[in-house]
Amino acid sequence: MVWIEPWCYLIPLRWPTKKLPPLAPEAVQAAFGPRVEVFTDAAELRAVLERDAPDELNLLIMSSGNLGGWDVRQWAPTFVSN
Repeated sequence: MVWIEPWCYLIPLRWPTKKLPPLAPEAVQAAFGPRVEVFTDAAELRAVLERDAPDELNLLIMSSGNLGGWDVRQWAPTFVSN
């Protein structure tokens, strides 16, 4: 089974500090396609990933920040071992 799920995590609180206008989840879907699931809460993203990810998974996380306080480096070894 191939599990391809494009997800995007947006942190709305960061836009004012970057002097950017708010970006609606619908704008992300319009740019990247309707299959993109957009998250604005790191805890929800993590919960969905832990609940729905298959046993064999290649996971790519790209971030310019800290994913809303979620320490992915600490979490990853635990996720991989489960």
